Amino acid sequence: MSGWVKKWCLVIILGLLALVLAHGMALIYRIQPVVSLWFPPSGIAIALTLWFGPIGIILTGITSVLMAPFWGFTGWERIFGLIDILEPLVAWLLYQKFAKGKLSFDRLSDAATFILSAPLAACATSAVVGSLTLVALDKISISQLSNSIPNWWLGNALGTIAIAPTILLVFTSKVNKYFPISPSIINNINSYNLTEIFPAHSPSYRRAEIIFILFLTIFIGSFTVSLAHQGGFGFQQFSLLSFVPIIWAATRFGVTGGMLTTTFSVLVTLLAYLILNPQAISLAEFPVSPEILHVHKLTLLIQCATSLLIGSASTERATIQVALAVEQVRAVEYQRQAQLSEQLIKLNQELLLANNHLKASHEQLYQREQEFKALVENSPDIIARFDRQLRHVYINSAVEQVTGKHPEEYIGKTLLEVGFPETKSSLWQSNIQEIFETGEEQIIEFELVTSKGIIYHQARLVPEFATDGTIVSVLAVTRNITKLKQTEAALRESESRLRRLVDSNLIGVLFANFKGEIIDANQAFLQMVGYSLEDLQSGKVSWLAITPPEYRILDEQAIAQVKATGTAKPFEKEYFHRNGSRIPILLGVAKMESTEDECVCFVLDLTQRKRIEAERERLLVQQQSQKELLEVILQQLPAGVILAEAPSGKIVFGNQQTEEMFGHSFLYSESLEEYSEWKLFYADGTPYPARELPLARSIINGEVVTGEEITLERSHGSKAIISVNSAPIKDRNGNIIAGITAFYDITDRKQSEAQREKLLAAEKEARNVAETANRIKDEFLAVLSHELRSPLNPILGWVRLLRTRQFNQETIDKALETIERNTRLQTQLIDDLLDVSRILRGKLSLNISKVNLIATIEAAIDNVKLSAEAKSITLNLTIMDSQLEDNEPVLIKGDPNRLQQVFWNLLSNAIKFTPEKGKVKITLSLLRDNNQTLAPTTHAKIQISDTGIGISPDFLPYVFEHFRQADASITRRHGGLGVGLSIVRKLVEMHGGTIQATSAGNNMGATFTVKLPLLENPSLTLPEEPD
Repeated sequence: MSGWVKKWCLVIILGLLALVLAHGMALIYRIQPVVSLWFPPSGIAIALTLWFGPIGIILTGITSVLMAPFWGFTGWERIFGLIDILEPLVAWLLYQKFAKGKLSFDRLSDAATFILSAPLAACATSAVVGSLTLVALDKISISQLSNSIPNWWLGNALGTIAIAPTILLVFTSKVNKYFPISPSIINNINSYNLTEIFPAHSPSYRRAEIIFILFLTIFIGSFTVSLAHQGGFGFQQFSLLSFVPIIWAATRFGVTGGMLTTTFSVLVTLLAYLILNPQAISLAEFPVSPEILHVHKLTLLIQCATSLLIGSASTERATIQVALAVEQVRAVEYQRQAQLSEQLIKLNQELLLANNHLKASHEQLYQREQEFKALVENSPDIIARFDRQLRHVYINSAVEQVTGKHPEEYIGKTLLEVGFPETKSSLWQSNIQEIFETGEEQIIEFELVTSKGIIYHQARLVPEFATDGTIVSVLAVTRNITKLKQTEAALRESESRLRRLVDSNLIGVLFANFKGEIIDANQAFLQMVGYSLEDLQSGKVSWLAITPPEYRILDEQAIAQVKATGTAKPFEKEYFHRNGSRIPILLGVAKMESTEDECVCFVLDLTQRKRIEAERERLLVQQQSQKELLEVILQQLPAGVILAEAPSGKIVFGNQQTEEMFGHSFLYSESLEEYSEWKLFYADGTPYPARELPLARSIINGEVVTGEEITLERSHGSKAIISVNSAPIKDRNGNIIAGITAFYDITDRKQSEAQREKLLAAEKEARNVAETANRIKDEFLAVLSHELRSPLNPILGWVRLLRTRQFNQETIDKALETIERNTRLQTQLIDDLLDVSRILRGKLSLNISKVNLIATIEAAIDNVKLSAEAKSITLNLTIMDSQLEDNEPVLIKGDPNRLQQVFWNLLSNAIKFTPEKGKVKITLSLLRDNNQTLAPTTHAKIQISDTGIGISPDFLPYVFEHFRQADASITRRHGGLGVGLSIVRKLVEMHGGTIQATSAGNNMGATFTVKLPLLENPSLTLPEEPD
C-alpha cells in the first residue's frame, strides 16, 4: 500500500473517530429528542470539509447515519442523519463563493465571512430542513416549529463556532505538515508566533497572565452554572462576565488566544453542568430548564462570535504593524542599496574622467596653489612655515596686524631673531623640533602684550611631508583665541557659581542623563532621598528607579521639553526615599550644553510645604466645618439671627427663623441705610430710623442692646412684637468687624401678659362679685329666715288662741282671715323659691295657650287692689291704642298663670315701695315696625310706673339679679326675698319678650316696661285660656 493511501486511510479513521466522539458529547447534553445543548459534530464536520473538501461531507453523512439510533431514529428513519451534511456542504459552497479559495482568520472580514457562512447560514439551513423533516415524520407538531428551529440552530451554531475556528487555527499547519494535501478552501491560515505579534513584558509575566485568564474563565463559568437553576438577573449578570477573560485573551493574544479561551470557556461551562447534574449522563434529556439553557447557549454563542471578531481584528492590526515594520526595513535597505549604486556609478564616472582630469591636473594644481595662496594671504590667522633650522620660510600678511612687522622681516629668521620673547621662543623651538623628530602635531597657547591689552593665541603646528615621507617643514597656524579665553573664563566662573550652589546644599542638585542615571549629586539631594555618596558612586542611585511609575509620563514630557528648548518648566513629582516612603519635590531641569543627553536638575524638597498645605487644608476644612456647624446651629436656634459686616452694615447671614418672622425671604441689605426697608416701628407706631436700630447701633457705636422691644410689620400686613438683642463683634485689636443681632417673637407673650392683666382684672371683679354674692347670700338667708318666720308667728299665735275656744265668731273669722292671708304669703314665698330653683336648674316650663293680655292685667290688678286700698294708693289702667277702644282682646301666646304672676309681682312691688296716697299707673299700648302707622302691630308694651322710693343708679344694673336688694333696711321695712324681679325677667324672656327698669333716682319713682310679642295668626288653633 502506497504512503498516499495510508495517509488517506488515517484521515478517514481519525475523522470518523472525531465525529463519533463529538456525537457522544452532544448526546450527553441532549435537551430535546433531537436537540442538544450544543452540537460539536457541526464544528468537526465543517473543519474536516474545509480541510479535505467532499471527503469531510461524506464522513459527516456516514457518522450521522451510524449514530442515528442514539438520537431515536431506527430503521429507514436513520436516513434522517444525512441532514447533518447540510452544514458542511453549505459552509463549503459559501466559502467557494465568497472566499475564492483563500481565507485566514487574521483579518476581520474573514472572521465575519466565516460567522455568516458557517454558524449563521449553514446551521440555520440545517435547523430549518431538520425541523421540517421532524414535522413530516410526526416527531413534532407544526406548532413546535417556532421552538424547534431556534433550539436546533443555537446548539449547532454553538458547536460550530466553539470548535471549528479553534481546530482550524491550531491544527491547519500540522495537517499541511503531515498530510501534504492542499486544503480546498482554507490554505492561507498561518500559525503566528504570538510573542512576535503580541509581545509581552516577559515570559513569566505572560505565563502569569494566561494562568489568571484561565482561572477567571473557570471561576466565572462555574459560578454562572451554579446560578443557572435560580435564573433571574444574577445568572444573566454572571453569564455576561464571561466576556471579560475572552475579550482580554483576544486583545492580548490575538485570534488564536481568543478562540482557545472561548473554547475552554464553553468546555468549562458544559463540564460544570455535568458536575452539578451528574445524573444527566443516564437521562434522556438534560435536567436543566430549557429556557435557562437557551439563554446560556445564546450568551456562549455571542461570546464565541465576539472573541473571533475581536481576535481577528487584533491579529489583523498586529499583522499590519509587523508588515509595516518589515516594509520599513525593506525601504531602508532599498534606499541604502540605491545609494550604493549611485556611488558606484559616480565612481565609474570619475574613473572614466580620471584621464581627462589628469591632463588638466597641472593647470588646476597651479590654479589651486594660487587660490590657496590668496586664501592664506587673506586669512585672519597667522600662517607660517618653518624649515629644519627653525627659520621662517613663509608667513602671511596677517602677522603685520598683530606685531606691526612686515612679513618679509620674518623670512630666514628664527622667532628669537624677530624679537619674540626668549621664553616663548624656546617653547616654540622645542615644539617644532619635536615635530621634526616625532612627526606628531603640536598645539601651543601663548599670550602677547599689545597696546590693546593681552591677546591670547593658539598655534597649531603640523608637519609637512615630502613624497618620500620625510618631514621637510612645519606649518604653523596661529589663531586669536582671546574671545574664547574670555568665554572659558566666564564659563569657569559660571561653573564655580554652580559648584558653590551645589556645595551650599541649600537645595538638591544632581547631574543626570536621560537614561535614568545620576552622574553626580550634592549632599542635600542624597540626604533628601536617604542615600550616601558611596551609594551614588557605586551606581545604586538612579533617578528612574526612585521615581514612582505614575510620574514617568511627567519625566518623559520634561525630557522632550528639555531636548526641544533646553529647559523644562518646573513640575511637582515624588521620589521614593530609601526607606520606602515618598518625598514630594519640585523639579527644575536644564540641559547641559556640552552634551546631548545630560542635564542638571534642581530639586526642592516640598515635604514641609506639603505638610503646611495639608495642615492649611485641614484647617480650612475644619474652619468650613465649624462654619457649617455654626450655620446649622444658627439655623436651628429658636430665634432670628442676623450677621452684618462692619462698618458697611452689609447683611451676610439671616437664618430661617428670620424669614419666618418677617413672613418673606430675608432682605440682604448692602448698607445700613437699607435697614429702613425692614418696616420696624416703635411701640407708638413711629418707624425706626435705620441707624437707630439695635444692629446699626452695635456696628456704629459698639453698643450692646438687650431686650429692646420693636414692632415688626410682616409682608402679609400682620404685626408682631419682637425682643431684640444685639452686640458688636470685635477682632483681637478691639476693632469692630461685624455685628450680630438675635431677636425673639414675643407677640404671644405680650398677648399673654395682656390677657393675664385682663384675667387679673376679671378675677378681681369676680372676687368682688363673689364677695358681693356671698354678702347677698348671707343677707338673703337672714331675710329668708325672717320672711319665713314672719307669717308663721301670727298663724301660731291665733292657732293657740283659737284652741282656748274663748272668742266669738267675729274674732274667729278675723283670726281665720289672718291665718289664711299669712298662709298665702308663706305659699307665695315658697313658690318664688321653687321658681328660682327651677330657673337655676333650667327646669322652669310654660303651659302655652291663647292669652288675652288685657284680662290677665286686670286679674293681676284685682289681686293687689286690697293692698293698694290699704295704703290709699291709686291704681290706674290706661289703654293707649285706638284699636283697643271696642274692648277688642290683645292676644298673645303664653302661660296665663305665669303672665299673671309677672304683672302681680310688678304691681306688688310698686305698691310695696310706694308710700301711702301714692300712685301706680299701668299703661298698655301696641308697637308697630319702623314706627309706621299703617304697619301691622307686632308687640304689646306694658308700662307700670309708681311714685315710690325709686331705684338708685348704682343698683339699677343689678335690679333683675337673684337675691339682690338695694340695702338691708329696705328689706327690714318692706320685706321680701329679692327674687321676684329675677323671676319676672326669666318669665318675660321665656315668652319672647323683654323687660326694662328705669328710675330717675332715689324717691323719684320707677318704671318697668314689658314688651311681649303678639300672636301673629289669631286664627291659629291653641288651647284657650282657662277661666
